This record gives sequence, C-alpha cells and structure tokens, in this order.
Amino acid sequence: MRKKKRKINKRPKSREIYLFDEISSETVRDTIEDIRYLDKDKRKRAIHLFLHSPGGEMSSGFALIDIMLNCKCPIYTYALGEICSMAPAIFVAGVKRFISKHTYTMLHPPSICAIDYNEFAKSRIRNAEASEKLYDEHFLNRTNMPKKLYMKSKYKEIWLTAEESIKYGIATNMLGK
Repeated sequence: MRKKKRKINKRPKSREIYLFDEISSETVRDTIEDIRYLDKDKRKRAIHLFLHSPGGEMSSGFALIDIMLNCKCPIYTYALGEICSMAPAIFVAGVKRFISKHTYTMLHPPSICAIDYNEFAKSRIRNAEASEKLYDEHFLNRTNMPKKLYMKSKYKEIWLTAEESIKYGIATNMLGK
C-alpha cells in the first residue's frame, strides 16, 4: 500500500481541524501539529476539531488526547457520521462536544493481534489490558454513561444514536441547536 505524501509546513487556514480518517500515527501527527500551531494564539480562542472516524490505534488516539487535554486553548469537538472505537475517546476529550443528528457512536472491546512467541504475546496482552483500563477510566470520567451499560461494550458492539450520546453525556449538545 502506498503512503500518502505528507504536506510540508502546512498550517490550518482557520481554527477548524478535520480528522476524517482512521486514527493512526500519521493522521494523529498532522492533527497534533495543527493543534499545537493553533494553541500558540495569545487570545486563546477555541479550536474546533471535527471527527468522522471508524477508529484505529489506541496509542495514537491517546497521544492526541494528551495533547488536547493539555492545550491552553479550549477544544470543541464535533462528531459527524460516525465515531467508532478509539474516536469516541478523542471526542469526549473536547471541552464542548457537539454531535450531528445522523451520527452514531460505537463502542466495542479492544482487539489485539498477538501472533508471536508465547512470552511476547503475554506481554502484549498485559499492555492491551492496561491500555483498555486507561480508555475505560478516561471515557467513564468524561461522560455520565452508566458503567453497567458501558461494560456491555466489552462483549459486543454498542451503537448509540446522537440522542443517546447526549443522554449519556458523550456529547454535550446537538449540532445546530
């Protein structure tokens, strides 16, 4: 597979950033660079991060979350279409969180590929369990989703409508209202 050629020295033309892709080291690097560039604004105006993502790498998602939570400017997040897997954790890192009427939020158990020597596989599983715990704590601390309902996502996919996402505090507002 051919990698996308990276734009050199690109800077956002507005205070809007779009992450409409899988969560990966490449997409997160671009998003982090944009946030850090906009965070230099002395007026501390809000940054608007628009998300439409099937999810992706947990470690890349946490790299972005850490930057968002330590940003001096408030970051407002906007969910469009779908936010799945790692994307809901990024979404809830926003200070204000807007969701469009036709957007779905999906939570599911984490996956791990551990084809390797037995001891290496065990080590990766321990790391995956620790990462899953970080995700759970982050998500549950930033929403009002009942833990009992959230724990169902450990065994199956849970798809939530925009209205349900607002009800459970995943989103704070319906976009356009």
